[in-house]
Amino acid sequence: MKVSGGEVDFKYDHSVYWPALEKISTERRQQRKERWEKAGKIIGESEIYLWGGDEPSLGSATAEKTAGEAAVPAAAETTTTASNGGTELVEGVEKLDIKEGEPVKAAA
Repeated sequence: MKVSGGEVDFKYDHSVYWPALEKISTERRQQRKERWEKAGKIIGESEIYLWGGDEPSLGSATAEKTAGEAAVPAAAETTTTASNGGTELVEGVEKLDIKEGEPVKAAA
């Protein structure tokens, strides 16, 4: 920009710039959403994959499991019912030491 010592005399026109930016953003958001849905709607999916990069989807690792392996839902593997009225904790969290050796306590 010339005002900053550059050679380009940039003229900003909001009525032209904003609709174009909004259109591009909407298209890209839709493309990422479609990639996410195609990959199995996995939370924590690779941003590189979602943006169209060459990194494989996290869902592709699940698709590569052998047919003989039984898929167990993650919730069934990692949760347990506590004896304090049904509060669920991730298995093993009560064994963690957080502050000065005090064990983690489940909230009621």
